[in-house]
Amino acid sequence: VRWFAPPEVAVAGVEGTLWSGGALSCSFGGFRAEAVRWRIRPLSLMLGRLAGTVEARIPDGFVSTDLTVTSSHVRYDALRGATTLSALAAILPVSGMRGQASVALESLELVDGWPTSVIGELRLAGLEATPFIPNGGVALVPLGDYKVTFVPAAEREVAAQFVDEGGPLAVAGTVKLDAAR
Repeated sequence: VRWFAPPEVAVAGVEGTLWSGGALSCSFGGFRAEAVRWRIRPLSLMLGRLAGTVEARIPDGFVSTDLTVTSSHVRYDALRGATTLSALAAILPVSGMRGQASVALESLELVDGWPTSVIGELRLAGLEATPFIPNGGVALVPLGDYKVTFVPAAEREVAAQFVDEGGPLAVAGTVKLDAAR
């Protein structure tokens, strides 16, 4: 595992083989996954890449994906996951928020750590946030449910449409990230 995992990734309880194995836990940047399982496709190594499937339990949820890695590219296919926002606080700026997050991506491609292509959906359900203006002791304000749909875009661009799915805050729009970020 040390040959493939970056130094900032801590892995414990490794079992099985390089081709099909698991770990009791894996942590990075304050985020911890458990019951990690992988299955590597050995023929992918002949093509100069590492490909396989990975699944794990994460705090309050799960994640699973097909994965292809080269020296500068990472591609996720059939990426599925669900958890609470509070479980993501170690890796995302979600303090002061509560709710459920789920992702169902057909594909996600990263080049040098930056997303260059994303197709699929991200959903936030039961979103609650700290109010901007103190409102007499109410700790969190319910904001409703939201969906972000990532759509095909020009090469090395990411485009998404977002919309509320009920609740007091109505939003709809489009966001686009180009190669210049």
